[in-house]
Amino acid sequence: MSDIEKRATYLFEQLKNKTPREFELMCAAIFELENYEPAVGPGCRDDGIDIILNKGGLIYLAQCKQYKSTVPINAARELLGVVHKENATKGFLVTTAKFSKETLKWCNNQKIDLINGDELFAKIFKHINHIELKFQEWLSRECKDNKSSPSPTKKSSPTKKSSPTKSSPTKKSSPKKSSSTKKSSPNNKSSSTNKSSSTNKSANKSANKSTKKN
Repeated sequence: MSDIEKRATYLFEQLKNKTPREFELMCAAIFELENYEPAVGPGCRDDGIDIILNKGGLIYLAQCKQYKSTVPINAARELLGVVHKENATKGFLVTTAKFSKETLKWCNNQKIDLINGDELFAKIFKHINHIELKFQEWLSRECKDNKSSPSPTKKSSPTKKSSPTKSSPTKKSSPKKSSSTKKSSPNNKSSSTNKSSSTNKSANKSANKSTKKN
């Protein structure tokens, strides 16, 4: 194995273990080296599309699948739906793995180009002298975009106005009613008159007795 083959193999094996975002950036670097103008990043939509490509005024769409197993036919059908919706020229379905026989057969008459792991390795090998530098450029661009994009600031919640504390009205002290002096009942008056009359009678009797003796 030549040095170029070793480098290409090393890069391809590394590609399998990179993050999905790094895999997309590597694919963008490969497409750029093949004279496409890729658009990825925060400004790019992601409704089933990872990379939007422009070449000679024509629009192509790319979906990147970092699979270790076989890519199912659903991925190709979803990509074709977006290609028709966006009126694109063609779609590229790129993977580090392989496609099922059903997917290969179905895509024969569709506007879909399949790039499996072997073909991806061949492209890395073809551009081995430039692919690493181009990939680093995409990484640097990604970091700059992330730094320049302002993070959404959280709106400060308005401070609640302190509700005025209602002072509880002081209860007016009810004036104490002075206990009125009890009026003497008429029964008491009659009893006192009865006593005085009886004393008067007894005094008269004793006076009469004394006069008789004399």
